[in-house]
Amino acid sequence: MIERKQLNYSEKMQNNYIYLLGKFWDFSEDKQLGSSAILIYLYLLKEAFNRNNARFSISDVQISKNLNLTKKTVKVNKDILFNNGLIDYKTRNGVPCNYQIITDYPLETDNSNQKIEKKIAVIQDVKKQDIVKKQSKNIEKNSKEDSEQNSENLSKDSPQNNPQKALNKDIPTLEEFLKFAKTLNSYDDSLVENLELKYEEWTEKGWKNNFGRPITDWKSAIKNTMPYLKNRSNTNIDSIQSIPNIRRTGIEKV
Repeated sequence: MIERKQLNYSEKMQNNYIYLLGKFWDFSEDKQLGSSAILIYLYLLKEAFNRNNARFSISDVQISKNLNLTKKTVKVNKDILFNNGLIDYKTRNGVPCNYQIITDYPLETDNSNQKIEKKIAVIQDVKKQDIVKKQSKNIEKNSKEDSEQNSENLSKDSPQNNPQKALNKDIPTLEEFLKFAKTLNSYDDSLVENLELKYEEWTEKGWKNNFGRPITDWKSAIKNTMPYLKNRSNTNIDSIQSIPNIRRTGIEKV
């Protein structure tokens, strides 16, 4: 009969031990007791379980030795546990401290709801921060890409890198071409036809010279070409003048 009572008491202590562990974790999440206070409570709870009794005696010296804590740390943190209603203890000089594990300490009635609300608030806050960070990164990335693209486009559009594009803006009409040519000292009316041919030639080549290089300054090109056009014109005239006058001989009568 005595053994059965002891067995029932042992089972009760084991059930209490598991229950109090779960209850303590819920309690400590809100109270923020500190790592030393949590360590001491778990140690005392284990001592109660090992002794099959919620009341037991143990000295602060023994606790500090087993947990590798100073006596001052043990004293300060057992007061924290006492003030939070987790344990009760009595001390006398020269005698080990009498401890009692309190099993029915209260939890806040809305504790679960508060935990859920806190977790939801934290999750929402983290999500908001992540969204803001992602948006900031995207804005920064897009801004950087736009800046690089604009720089690349400006670089491509510059006359140094795209002489053909710069040239297209300055290609003259035939009227402008001839009008400028007439302002040159080397101009002569006999050059009009050759100037028109030269204009067509450069247009067909995409306004490139005989070496395949873009003509970026068409006015200078005309100045440099005029002497050759004039010589060509004179050569043509000389050739026409040098054609012999072939006289027709009389047809002999048969």
